[in-house]
Amino acid sequence: MNKKINAVLISALMVLTMFAALVPSASAVEEVSAPYEFLGAVNGTPAAGEHFNVTANSRDNPSLLYYDLDDEDGNETLDFFTLSGDSDTIGDENLTYTTTFWTDGSFEYVSWLGDKYRVAERGGGEWVISEELVDEDEDDDHLLRVGESLNLAEGFAITALEIDVEGDEAWLSLTKDGEEIDSEVVSAVTGTSRFVYEDDFDEADDVEIMNFTVETVFAGMNSNLIKINSISLISMDLLEVESGDDEPFGDYRTTITDTVITIRNDDDISLNEDGTVDIFDGKLLIRVNENSTLAALAKEINIGGGAAPTEAPTEAPTEAPAEVGNETGEVGNETGDAEPPIETTTEVPTEEPTGTPGFEAVFAVAGLLAVAYLVLRQRD
Repeated sequence: MNKKINAVLISALMVLTMFAALVPSASAVEEVSAPYEFLGAVNGTPAAGEHFNVTANSRDNPSLLYYDLDDEDGNETLDFFTLSGDSDTIGDENLTYTTTFWTDGSFEYVSWLGDKYRVAERGGGEWVISEELVDEDEDDDHLLRVGESLNLAEGFAITALEIDVEGDEAWLSLTKDGEEIDSEVVSAVTGTSRFVYEDDFDEADDVEIMNFTVETVFAGMNSNLIKINSISLISMDLLEVESGDDEPFGDYRTTITDTVITIRNDDDISLNEDGTVDIFDGKLLIRVNENSTLAALAKEINIGGGAAPTEAPTEAPTEAPAEVGNETGEVGNETGDAEPPIETTTEVPTEEPTGTPGFEAVFAVAGLLAVAYLVLRQRD
């Protein structure tokens, strides 16, 4: 009987070893960031005297150029061709890019080499544009406790500082890279429920960088909450697009009207057989196959990895604005003292890992082992 028990123990140990090998080690799990090439438009049927002929537009090639399917916004086109006598060269002005602005009633926008940009200013042969970082609507809401921060792109963060004791107004701070650039008291029950931040730049004045809506302010027994939605945020790195040679890219010539930006190559572009060539400073690529029979537009993106969101350090002011609170200076509590700051948090949803064998399976096998051992002992 001891031999039978030993056989069962050995078999169970083998199963346990197999399951343990499947359990991922914490030190072995690593995110890898790697460039990936998105292929888009491939050359169609060349015309007489042509070797390559590639055309892309926003609607037909949304993986390369910007297109919003819901709003049907985005109007970029890019085309190029090579001659049969010089199939490896895109000649001067044989590559053309155009983009046209649109408006949503509040702002003007333009698609720019695959991304959505807001037009801060245009006219006089010059456009000033900025990439849109966040574009949310009223269904995209965020709930913040007093003291919490919502971290956004390019180092921006919204922090809930205080609410008044009536639960009508909220005091919020906007920071960039840990430094406060604006703070406002916003009412959730009047027409001033919008937080708006504007700034002046060398390129343009009164540029609206951030705005969002304060939907609800709630004063609770244990925590005070602020619900915001409809965040709109653009980059503070403004881009000037002017008419002329080498603007805004070297070896390209830009022509601007009040509605359209047109860019053409101002020098020959040599293609690589079985390789890629950057255009527009690497914003897009041209890929040629190994037989030099097909060419395509492409874009390189990074998948996985990347920097993890970090907490935005914020320093809450020691005194609340006079607009927040009541006549005795109460702000969010009954003593008149501001609540101690709470450790900042970031709204980053995490998914529970599924489908990977874990220690639960090991424990299950161990339980079966114990049962088998007792049964055999009883039979002995």
